[in-house]
Amino acid sequence: MKVKKNLAFRCFFMISLIVSISAATLWLMFPDWWYDVCVMPFRSSPAVDFRISPGIRASRIAEDLVAEGISVSRGNLIRFMVRSGLDRKLRPGLYSLIPGPSWRVVEQLLNQEPLQFKITLIPGTPLGDYFPFEENSVSRDDEMQLSKKFFPEDMVDLLPSVPAYRAAYLLPETYHLPELNPESLVSQASRLWWNLLGKRMPKASKDAFDLAIKASLVERESLKDEERPVIAGVIENRLKRGMPLQIDATVVYALKLKGRDVNRVSYEDLKVDSPYNTYRIPGLPPSPICIPSAASWKAVLSPDKHGYLYYVADGTGGHVFSRTYEQHRRAIRKVRN
Repeated sequence: MKVKKNLAFRCFFMISLIVSISAATLWLMFPDWWYDVCVMPFRSSPAVDFRISPGIRASRIAEDLVAEGISVSRGNLIRFMVRSGLDRKLRPGLYSLIPGPSWRVVEQLLNQEPLQFKITLIPGTPLGDYFPFEENSVSRDDEMQLSKKFFPEDMVDLLPSVPAYRAAYLLPETYHLPELNPESLVSQASRLWWNLLGKRMPKASKDAFDLAIKASLVERESLKDEERPVIAGVIENRLKRGMPLQIDATVVYALKLKGRDVNRVSYEDLKVDSPYNTYRIPGLPPSPICIPSAASWKAVLSPDKHGYLYYVADGTGGHVFSRTYEQHRRAIRKVRN
């Protein structure tokens, strides 16, 4: 009987020893896994702000969560993200996360509605006003905020060398930003522009820039989307004939650069000395004069084929188009009478 007890004790001792050695070995090999399972569930800590930026991979987010002390096991985080499907539906924004075991952290990311900042980029916005800088006490720095690194990689070769002009390649839309800064807006608005228009753009940067200028002119000239391809056709016709574009919006822009804001162009205004004055300078102005809408971009990519060379506002937001100067003069008299 005593022999049996000793044998049982020895077996129990050996099993306990093996389990202890195995546990110790696993602890040494995977300390974060054990800490995540055995310690983090009982840890009490205040919530921590955690920001997820658009386009960040789940593996990078797991690394950042560990670096912020919200979790201790990158491997467990990735495992639970994949199991829950979170890795495929991560939403950018600001979260308030309570540090804990990986599964609870993933659960919080799944169930929380992230804080985002709503900004609407309006078509026709001046290039320098793409972000509400003064309203949000942010200093404008085109070199940094419109840096090529914030644009899609495939789009970089199309961008102009002057950072300020790159604002023309942002698509007007309402955006929900994970961070209230210009870089977040540039990143989202340029990606949407590229997804919508990228495949239709010429490969040469100069050609794309000319289109950006034309699109900005079309944007400022018409309030009606259905007219934009017609106006784009007028611009093409006048450029082919070497005629000055004579677009009032460029004069308004030239005067604005000189510190004057006007709503209606006078005869004297047409004499302003500026490379943007298309009444005096033939060809396109040096840069876009505003941020074009998708409709204006599409219009200059596929301008209407017609013989119109002139147009005048009809007082309803539309225009009367003419092929000859005599027809144009009659249209002006009719509109004004």
